[in-house]
Amino acid sequence: MKERVTPTIQLGGRLWELRIGHKALQKFSALTRVDIDHLGAIIGRYDMMILLLWCIITVQDSSVTHETLDDWLDALPVLEWRDLLGRISEGIAASFPDEDEEDAPQGGDGAPDPTGAAT
Repeated sequence: MKERVTPTIQLGGRLWELRIGHKALQKFSALTRVDIDHLGAIIGRYDMMILLLWCIITVQDSSVTHETLDDWLDALPVLEWRDLLGRISEGIAASFPDEDEEDAPQGGDGAPDPTGAAT
């Protein structure tokens, strides 16, 4: 299994990991009623992506308010918002790897067995 790199962003003078763990997902789901099977459907919805970002950040620092995050985002040039949404999307993808990739049989060196046969 290849090691996953957690995407990061710089906001408010700090580097934030965009890892969606249990606490962030639980908070986001409670606020939006979006279940884990439909998380991919929020990609591209700015309001939902920013709320997810807030949930991720508050797990790392509970003192960050919605208003604080809004102020940080307002300080960004508009052209950087697309990159920000892309980074959040990467965080979603890194947190929920493709099941086929995770379940692929591994060869003796840890690489997927190209024949698909278990060793």
